[in-house]
Amino acid sequence: RAMRGRLEAKGVCRMCVSLLFARAPAASNYDNQYPINALRNLALACAAAPLVFLVDVDFMPSAELVALCAKPDGLRAAAVCEGRALVVPAFEVRAPQRLPAEREGLRELWDGTRAEGFHVSGFPSGHSPTDFERWWAATEAYDVEYALNFEPYVIMERARVPPYDERFRGYGMNKVSHLMEVAAAGLRFTVLPQVFIAALEHPRSSAWAHAFGPLRDPSHSIRLAYIMAAFKRDLVARYGPHVLGGSLLPPSDPSQASPLP
Repeated sequence: RAMRGRLEAKGVCRMCVSLLFARAPAASNYDNQYPINALRNLALACAAAPLVFLVDVDFMPSAELVALCAKPDGLRAAAVCEGRALVVPAFEVRAPQRLPAEREGLRELWDGTRAEGFHVSGFPSGHSPTDFERWWAATEAYDVEYALNFEPYVIMERARVPPYDERFRGYGMNKVSHLMEVAAAGLRFTVLPQVFIAALEHPRSSAWAHAFGPLRDPSHSIRLAYIMAAFKRDLVARYGPHVLGGSLLPPSDPSQASPLP
């Protein structure tokens, strides 16, 4: 309540607080996982601005990004008129460093190997298509090709954001699947120059441990593979078989599904 008062007093934003009620505990452990995509859909339903930034809460925007978003006309023209998903490059900073607000500070951490593209060491397909080396030299926006498991943080026209698939719960594929649909819907991925977001490196979450770590439930991966296969079939039904092609087509055997992050 205090934070909401401070934000609204500054005219920064209007905050909407919503509650999502879950059903009674299910027999399946998977169905009791955190409903991350249902919460994302709730947030989208409450959004009033014409543009939305699809980003995780632990990222800090650069000063340049804050300034750019304060003058949204250019962003809106690119996202609305040209049908683009505007990629904001994401970086991971090793603790105990402070998160940089300017490119100069980020460059110093990058050169000292204390910062890198987000998760590129552990899950390179998630953000490598952003092409961080190209970004450092870029003065203009540039398009990148969608690749399997690409999951950038993007600014989009709210009306064109597809709903998140609520079959995905807990850890794994919840955002990968959404960006796959953004690509299937025909939006182009355009990387914004000069701006970025950064988050501190942190230990793996308990959700990861239960999904893929020492507390792993083998049935979780099997369930996730079947859901992903069904999701891809639904994409083909909605957009046509041409939109996925090749390795993105759903496997007939869930055990042959794409590797999980």
